[in-house]
Amino acid sequence: MAANEPREESESREEIESDFPKLRNVPYRIASDKNPRYNCVAFAAGDHERFWQNLGHPTKGYFWPHGFSDDETVDGWVRVFRLLNFEVSTKEEAGSGFEVIAIYGTHEGNATHVATRKGNDPWMSKLGKGHDIEHETLEFLECTVQHASEYEHDPCYGRVAVYMKRKRYQLTH
Repeated sequence: MAANEPREESESREEIESDFPKLRNVPYRIASDKNPRYNCVAFAAGDHERFWQNLGHPTKGYFWPHGFSDDETVDGWVRVFRLLNFEVSTKEEAGSGFEVIAIYGTHEGNATHVATRKGNDPWMSKLGKGHDIEHETLEFLECTVQHASEYEHDPCYGRVAVYMKRKRYQLTH
């Protein structure tokens, strides 16, 4: 624990780093308290009030776009983010005028995580029902999960499968 790091943050870092060991030796910042109300999909969509997951029926505290049944695949998440004006892109197309998301998945095409980046700011990730973190690269949340069944036993998010971007809108005075 750093000399001026609060005990609670130190405990949070230990928990995060036990799930994501690659973060132990790289800089990252805990950007929020734990909040189980929303997940990474909601976070990337800008919704901090609801958990984005298809439960098959309307449920308080949960949301999934009507008519979209597929919430577990990379292709399903791509379709949902297209509703929010994102388009498939390459990593190199990011820049100050864009918001970029990176959708992680397994080799089978199951979606596992989405990180977001506004312009040239650091990447942001909502870690399950836990903290939001800022991180400089995407690789530190990746691993070699081959099949969805391994995901429960290997605490990581697979590999980035798709990048998407949308134009950032800034209000002018």
